[in-house]
Amino acid sequence: MIPRMDTEPENRNPHGAFYGRRKGHPLRKGQAHLMQDVLPQLALDLAQPAPADLRILFSPAVSGVRLEIGFGGGENLLFEARQNSGIGHIGCDVYLNGVAKCVAMLAEEKFSNVRVHHGDAQPLLDWLPEGALDRLDILYPDPWPKRRHWKRRFISDERVKKIARVVRPGGVVIPVVLVILSSLAMWFLLTIFAMALAQRPKIHRALMREIADYTSNAEAQAYAQEAAQRG
Repeated sequence: MIPRMDTEPENRNPHGAFYGRRKGHPLRKGQAHLMQDVLPQLALDLAQPAPADLRILFSPAVSGVRLEIGFGGGENLLFEARQNSGIGHIGCDVYLNGVAKCVAMLAEEKFSNVRVHHGDAQPLLDWLPEGALDRLDILYPDPWPKRRHWKRRFISDERVKKIARVVRPGGVVIPVVLVILSSLAMWFLLTIFAMALAQRPKIHRALMREIADYTSNAEAQAYAQEAAQRG
Protein backbone atom coordinates (compact mmCIF):
# COMPACT_ATOMS: atom_id res chain seq x y z
CA MET A 1 0.00 0.00 0.00
CA ILE A 2 1.36 3.43 -0.95
CA PRO A 3 1.73 5.60 2.17
CA ARG A 4 -0.47 8.66 2.35
CA MET A 5 1.46 11.89 1.86
CA ASP A 6 0.01 14.67 4.02
CA THR A 7 0.18 18.06 2.35
CA GLU A 8 -1.73 20.11 4.92
CA PRO A 9 0.15 21.27 8.03
CA GLU A 10 -1.41 20.34 11.35
CA ASN A 11 -1.56 23.97 12.43
CA ARG A 12 -2.48 26.16 9.51
CA ASN A 13 -2.99 29.45 11.34
CA PRO A 14 0.29 30.83 12.78
CA HIS A 15 1.72 31.97 9.43
CA GLY A 16 -1.54 32.81 7.67
CA ALA A 17 -3.53 30.97 5.03
CA PHE A 18 -1.93 29.43 1.96
CA TYR A 19 -3.60 30.03 -1.40
CA GLY A 20 -2.59 27.64 -4.15
CA ARG A 21 -2.51 24.04 -5.26
CA ARG A 22 -0.83 21.60 -2.90
CA LYS A 23 -1.05 18.39 -4.92
CA GLY A 24 -2.09 16.97 -8.30
CA HIS A 25 -2.46 13.35 -9.40
CA PRO A 26 -1.65 10.55 -6.93
CA LEU A 27 2.05 9.76 -6.66
CA ARG A 28 3.41 6.63 -8.26
CA LYS A 29 4.65 3.93 -5.91
CA GLY A 30 8.31 4.78 -6.50
CA GLN A 31 7.72 8.51 -5.95
CA ALA A 32 5.86 7.85 -2.71
CA HIS A 33 8.69 5.69 -1.40
CA LEU A 34 11.24 8.39 -2.29
CA MET A 35 9.18 10.96 -0.40
CA GLN A 36 9.08 8.63 2.58
CA ASP A 37 12.71 7.47 2.52
CA VAL A 38 14.78 10.17 0.79
CA LEU A 39 13.02 13.45 1.55
CA PRO A 40 13.62 13.20 5.34
CA GLN A 41 17.36 13.08 4.63
CA LEU A 42 17.14 16.31 2.62
CA ALA A 43 14.53 18.14 4.68
CA LEU A 44 15.07 20.94 7.17
CA ASP A 45 13.77 20.39 10.70
CA LEU A 46 11.83 23.56 11.43
CA ALA A 47 10.81 22.16 14.81
CA GLN A 48 14.40 22.77 15.97
CA PRO A 49 16.13 26.17 16.11
CA ALA A 50 18.03 27.05 12.96
CA PRO A 51 21.83 26.93 13.20
CA ALA A 52 23.41 30.37 13.39
CA ASP A 53 25.42 29.49 10.29
CA LEU A 54 23.39 27.62 7.67
CA ARG A 55 26.54 26.37 5.98
CA ILE A 56 26.83 23.59 8.55
CA LEU A 57 23.73 21.99 7.00
CA PHE A 58 25.86 20.93 4.04
CA SER A 59 28.73 18.48 3.71
CA PRO A 60 31.26 18.94 2.22
CA ALA A 61 31.54 22.55 3.33
CA VAL A 62 30.02 25.32 1.23
CA SER A 63 30.96 28.99 1.01
CA GLY A 64 27.41 30.40 1.11
CA VAL A 65 23.73 29.53 1.04
CA ARG A 66 20.95 30.40 -1.40
CA LEU A 67 17.19 29.87 -1.18
CA GLU A 68 14.85 29.25 -4.10
CA ILE A 69 11.13 29.68 -3.38
CA GLY A 70 8.75 27.97 -5.78
CA PHE A 71 11.15 25.54 -7.46
CA GLY A 72 8.39 23.62 -9.28
CA GLY A 73 9.90 20.36 -10.49
CA GLY A 74 13.39 21.38 -9.40
CA GLU A 75 14.88 21.98 -12.85
CA ASN A 76 16.34 25.41 -12.07
CA LEU A 77 17.27 24.43 -8.53
CA LEU A 78 19.35 21.51 -9.75
CA PHE A 79 20.84 23.51 -12.60
CA GLU A 80 22.05 26.13 -10.12
CA ALA A 81 23.36 23.40 -7.81
CA ARG A 82 25.36 21.85 -10.66
CA GLN A 83 26.78 25.19 -11.79
CA ASN A 84 27.60 26.30 -8.23
CA SER A 85 28.74 23.17 -6.43
CA GLY A 86 30.49 25.16 -3.72
CA ILE A 87 27.23 26.88 -2.71
CA GLY A 88 24.51 25.37 -0.53
CA HIS A 89 21.05 25.48 -2.10
CA ILE A 90 17.72 25.28 -0.25
CA GLY A 91 14.63 24.66 -2.35
CA CYS A 92 11.16 25.44 -1.06
CA ASP A 93 7.87 24.42 -2.66
CA VAL A 94 4.48 23.35 -1.38
CA TYR A 95 3.36 21.37 -4.45
CA LEU A 96 3.65 17.66 -3.66
CA ASN A 97 4.08 16.38 -7.21
CA GLY A 98 6.81 18.89 -8.01
CA VAL A 99 8.68 18.07 -4.81
CA ALA A 100 8.45 14.35 -5.62
CA LYS A 101 9.94 14.98 -9.07
CA CYS A 102 12.77 17.01 -7.57
CA VAL A 103 13.51 14.41 -4.89
CA ALA A 104 13.71 11.71 -7.58
CA MET A 105 16.33 13.71 -9.50
CA LEU A 106 18.26 14.44 -6.32
CA ALA A 107 18.30 10.75 -5.43
CA GLU A 108 19.52 9.82 -8.91
CA GLU A 109 22.37 12.35 -9.08
CA LYS A 110 23.18 12.31 -5.35
CA PHE A 111 23.64 16.04 -4.79
CA SER A 112 25.40 16.99 -1.56
CA ASN A 113 24.67 20.74 -1.75
CA VAL A 114 20.87 20.72 -1.87
CA ARG A 115 18.30 20.70 0.94
CA VAL A 116 14.53 20.70 0.42
CA HIS A 117 11.65 22.23 2.36
CA HIS A 118 8.29 20.76 1.34
CA GLY A 119 5.87 23.37 2.63
CA ASP A 120 4.92 27.02 2.74
CA ALA A 121 7.75 29.53 2.53
CA GLN A 122 6.49 31.72 5.37
CA PRO A 123 7.47 29.41 8.26
CA LEU A 124 10.80 28.80 6.55
CA LEU A 125 11.49 32.54 6.33
CA ASP A 126 10.60 32.88 10.01
CA TRP A 127 12.93 29.98 10.89
CA LEU A 128 15.98 31.26 9.02
CA PRO A 129 18.52 33.29 11.00
CA GLU A 130 19.09 36.95 10.24
CA GLY A 131 21.40 37.62 7.29
CA ALA A 132 21.76 33.90 6.55
CA LEU A 133 21.30 33.99 2.77
CA ASP A 134 23.58 35.24 0.03
CA ARG A 135 20.79 35.06 -2.52
CA LEU A 136 17.05 34.46 -2.62
CA ASP A 137 15.17 33.56 -5.81
CA ILE A 138 11.36 33.77 -6.04
CA LEU A 139 10.10 31.88 -9.08
CA TYR A 140 6.80 32.64 -10.78
CA PRO A 141 4.48 33.37 -7.83
CA ASP A 142 0.78 33.46 -8.59
CA PRO A 143 0.06 37.10 -9.48
CA TRP A 144 -3.47 37.23 -8.01
CA PRO A 145 -4.05 40.32 -10.20
CA LYS A 146 -7.46 41.32 -8.84
CA ARG A 147 -7.31 44.02 -6.21
CA ARG A 148 -9.63 42.15 -3.84
CA HIS A 149 -7.11 39.27 -3.77
CA TRP A 150 -4.16 41.38 -2.63
CA LYS A 151 -3.83 39.42 0.62
CA ARG A 152 -3.16 36.27 -1.38
CA ARG A 153 -0.04 37.62 -3.09
CA PHE A 154 3.25 36.24 -1.89
CA ILE A 155 4.98 39.58 -2.36
CA SER A 156 3.67 41.97 0.28
CA ASP A 157 5.07 44.49 2.73
CA GLU A 158 5.12 41.84 5.47
CA ARG A 159 7.00 39.27 3.42
CA VAL A 160 9.43 41.83 2.04
CA LYS A 161 10.39 42.61 5.62
CA LYS A 162 11.00 38.90 6.20
CA ILE A 163 13.10 38.69 3.05
CA ALA A 164 15.10 41.74 4.11
CA ARG A 165 15.80 40.10 7.46
CA VAL A 166 17.19 36.83 6.10
CA VAL A 167 19.24 38.16 3.15
CA ARG A 168 22.65 39.45 4.20
CA PRO A 169 23.67 43.05 3.47
CA GLY A 170 24.87 43.11 -0.11
CA GLY A 171 22.95 39.92 -0.90
CA VAL A 172 20.85 39.39 -4.00
CA VAL A 173 17.07 38.96 -4.40
CA ILE A 174 15.90 37.72 -7.80
CA PRO A 175 12.15 37.73 -8.48
CA VAL A 176 11.23 35.85 -11.66
CA VAL A 177 7.88 36.73 -13.26
CA LEU A 178 6.39 36.52 -16.73
CA VAL A 179 7.16 39.67 -18.72
CA ILE A 180 3.51 39.95 -19.77
CA LEU A 181 2.50 40.38 -16.14
CA SER A 182 3.55 44.03 -16.08
CA SER A 183 1.47 44.84 -13.00
CA LEU A 184 3.11 42.08 -10.96
CA ALA A 185 6.53 43.01 -12.32
CA MET A 186 6.00 46.60 -11.18
CA TRP A 187 4.82 45.33 -7.80
CA PHE A 188 8.06 43.36 -7.46
CA LEU A 189 10.15 46.36 -8.42
CA LEU A 190 8.43 48.60 -5.94
CA THR A 191 8.64 46.22 -3.03
CA ILE A 192 12.25 45.26 -3.71
CA PHE A 193 13.19 48.94 -4.03
CA ALA A 194 11.47 49.55 -0.72
CA MET A 195 13.47 46.73 0.87
CA ALA A 196 16.78 47.88 -0.59
CA LEU A 197 16.27 51.50 0.43
CA ALA A 198 14.60 50.93 3.78
CA GLN A 199 17.62 52.39 5.57
CA ARG A 200 17.67 55.49 3.35
CA PRO A 201 14.27 57.14 3.80
CA LYS A 202 15.02 60.32 1.82
CA ILE A 203 16.17 58.37 -1.24
CA HIS A 204 13.26 55.97 -0.73
CA ARG A 205 10.71 58.82 -0.81
CA ALA A 206 12.28 60.44 -3.87
CA LEU A 207 12.43 57.17 -5.79
CA MET A 208 8.85 56.26 -4.98
CA ARG A 209 7.61 59.70 -6.06
CA GLU A 210 9.50 59.34 -9.35
CA ILE A 211 7.96 55.91 -9.98
CA ALA A 212 4.52 57.29 -9.12
CA ASP A 213 5.00 60.10 -11.64
CA TYR A 214 6.20 57.96 -14.52
CA THR A 215 4.30 54.68 -14.28
CA SER A 216 0.94 54.30 -16.04
CA ASN A 217 -0.09 51.40 -13.81
CA ALA A 218 -2.72 52.78 -11.43
CA GLU A 219 -2.17 50.24 -8.65
CA ALA A 220 1.61 50.61 -8.76
CA GLN A 221 1.23 54.40 -8.81
CA ALA A 222 -1.01 54.33 -5.73
CA TYR A 223 1.44 52.02 -3.94
CA ALA A 224 4.39 54.24 -4.78
CA GLN A 225 2.62 57.33 -3.55
CA GLU A 226 1.68 55.61 -0.29
CA ALA A 227 5.24 54.35 0.17
CA ALA A 228 6.63 57.81 -0.47
CA GLN A 229 4.36 59.28 2.19
CA ARG A 230 5.36 56.59 4.68
CA GLY A 231 9.02 57.27 3.97
